[in-house]
Amino acid sequence: MKIRANSRAAIWLTTIACISLGAAVRADRPTESAEAFAARGSNLIEAADYEAAEIFLERALELEPHFWMAAFDRARISLLKQDWVKARQRFTALRGRGFGLPNEQLVQYEIFLTHLLAGEDVVAAQILAQLTRAPGSEALRYARAALARERDPAAAKCLTNFAPAAVSTPLTPFYAESLCDVGWERKPARSTVFSPNEAGVDTALISASDRP
Repeated sequence: MKIRANSRAAIWLTTIACISLGAAVRADRPTESAEAFAARGSNLIEAADYEAAEIFLERALELEPHFWMAAFDRARISLLKQDWVKARQRFTALRGRGFGLPNEQLVQYEIFLTHLLAGEDVVAAQILAQLTRAPGSEALRYARAALARERDPAAAKCLTNFAPAAVSTPLTPFYAESLCDVGWERKPARSTVFSPNEAGVDTALISASDRP
C-alpha cells in the first residue's frame, strides 16, 4: 500500500510539473488573435498553400465567427481550387451580414463568377441584371468584364482596365484579384503583406497533426 501511495504521489507530481511546463510554453507564445491568424492565412493564400491557409482562417473564425475578411478569404480558397459549388456556398453565407452595400455587391459579384464559370449562364444573367440596378458600381463593371472573357477577350481587357480607373475604393484590389483567382489575369500583390512575426502568429501553433 505504501509503494502504491508513493507511486500515485509521483504520478501527481509529474502531472503537475507537465501542466506547469505547458503553461510556461504557452505564455512564451505570441497572443493568438483572429486578426493574426487571418493575416497569416491571407499570406498563405498568396503562397498558394491553400490547405495551411484554410487552417489559419478556420482558427480566426473560431475566435471571431463574424470576421468578414477571414470568411471572404476562406471562400476565395474554394474559388482558387475551382470548386465553384463550395465557393458559392461560402460566399452566399456572407450575404446579409450587415457589412454594408459595397461588401454585399462584392459578394454578389463573386457568386456571379461561380455561376458563370460553372456554365450556369441563366443564373449568371439574372445576377448581372440585379447588378445593373447600381450602374456605376465596380461589381457591374467587373461582372461585365468577366462575361466578356467568355465572348470577347479584347473587350474584356478594355473593361478590366477601365474599371479600377473609373472607381477606386478600398474594395478595388479585391475585384482585381478575383480575375487572377480564376486565372484570367496575373496576380497583383495586395498592398499589405504580413510575415509570421509581424502578424503575431507562431507557425509552430499549426503542427502537422493540424493539417487535414
